[in-house]
Amino acid sequence: MIFKHLVFGLHIIDVTNPAAPFRVQYINMSGGVLPPNGRIWRDVDINLDPVSGKTYAYVGAQANGNLWVIDLSRLSGGAPHGVDSNPILPAEIANRGRTNYGHTVFVNEELDLLFLNSANNGSTLGCQIFDLRQNPFDPPLLPSWTGSGCPSASSTTSSVC
Repeated sequence: MIFKHLVFGLHIIDVTNPAAPFRVQYINMSGGVLPPNGRIWRDVDINLDPVSGKTYAYVGAQANGNLWVIDLSRLSGGAPHGVDSNPILPAEIANRGRTNYGHTVFVNEELDLLFLNSANNGSTLGCQIFDLRQNPFDPPLLPSWTGSGCPSASSTTSSVC
């Protein structure tokens, strides 16, 4: 699967046959400001929860967009999905707020941490960090970095030599 994040939402594309890709589902997401008054920026990352075995997508946005969490477990299994078959149910898609933090979204799979990075010029939003081990569908916020500047990316390591 390919997850294509666009202006108003997320397209989930099946590329099992690279010569004939097709959209399995489109998930509409609120937020964003259309040009010329603004831009919409979304980013997505996925994480496999080691406890439940479910895979989740985390989609962030800036320009008044929010964090969305999507349970992708219905995309797995033996039966293939058809064009616009919409296998993910509404209850498996959640708008978690966190407006304007989605310039970049990064999941550290080793530590099960989700990072939402702001890039609003002059803002003090910084970076929000969430604990995916506690609840991957509604992760709690951990102490996070706030400050001016543009922390538009994150990287982590669990050990330093």
